[in-house]
Amino acid sequence: MMKQSSDRTMLEKYLRNQCSDAELAQVFDLLQTPDGQVLLQSQMDAAQAQTDAANQGALPGVVSDTMWNKIKNRTQKNTGSQHKIGHRSRWAVAASVGVLVAVALGYLAVVWYPNRQTEHQTAFGQMLKVTLPDGSVVTLNGNSTVRYKADWAADQPREIWLDGEGFFSVRHKTNNQKFTVHANNQCDIEVLGTEFNVNGRGQKTKVVLQSGKIRLVVKEQENTRQVIMKPGDLVEIRKAAEVVAVAGQDVSSVIQQKIVDPSHHVSWKEQQLVFDETSLLEIAGILRETYGITLVLPEEKYYYEKITGTVPSGNTDELLNALALTLGMRYEKENNQVKFKQ
Repeated sequence: MMKQSSDRTMLEKYLRNQCSDAELAQVFDLLQTPDGQVLLQSQMDAAQAQTDAANQGALPGVVSDTMWNKIKNRTQKNTGSQHKIGHRSRWAVAASVGVLVAVALGYLAVVWYPNRQTEHQTAFGQMLKVTLPDGSVVTLNGNSTVRYKADWAADQPREIWLDGEGFFSVRHKTNNQKFTVHANNQCDIEVLGTEFNVNGRGQKTKVVLQSGKIRLVVKEQENTRQVIMKPGDLVEIRKAAEVVAVAGQDVSSVIQQKIVDPSHHVSWKEQQLVFDETSLLEIAGILRETYGITLVLPEEKYYYEKITGTVPSGNTDELLNALALTLGMRYEKENNQVKFKQ
């Protein structure tokens, strides 16, 4: 067990290119043995597993096999000289192992670096503007997360995963490179260059198009449905209570589409909330999902009252004061719960 731990430490130094000449010779001998090959494979598998976990299996396992075969072949070609370590042979061993180091590091470069993920997350009530690898910009609302590959190749789709709410300003590429937002595991939004807002939480995803044109791909159990959106369109997707048949297909989502004023739905970027005949039930949802505040009204009937107006959203106290003034009520705060009283 002690020797295996020592071998693993030596191999880790080798992969970091930190071995002395004597240690390089030991590593070379180690790689001729089945145990040494298993150790090296385990190191590479661990790196692959970390990458797969971050990228949801984005890379095929054949990459690992291919790189391993290269390392194994390099080692086997030099089997006859590993026990003769004179001045010249030591440099030969060092050069040979140097090639192995380059191959191993090349494996890490192929597997890990191009596929490492970047993630940004906001707290309740926080906003964050994120510049993506292509220069596009996403502004995150509170309690939202976005993740994407740190580098986007020119010949591959630009993909981003969103949980929560974000406003996207997407740069058009001369090669018409696709830009796809995977929202709330309910739908994919495919664009070339445009501005739109996505709010995906719980069983519902809402997309509002401000400019440009997008194709909304709604995920069903065994197929997809597509919706082409124009500026001013709002599409809301929510999970149906049960699977129903529509045009001969089983669907599990209800899709509603209507024309709205996009500025009302993206006003949160300017630290304002614009309500247009918005029910207090919906406002309570906004407070809960974006600010982590639970709104409690004195009677159930008040949740169905509708409000029209603009209130500040940058400060939760200002927001609550504005609601209290509009409702003609007072409120009390206890931790994250706000109780309105007549």
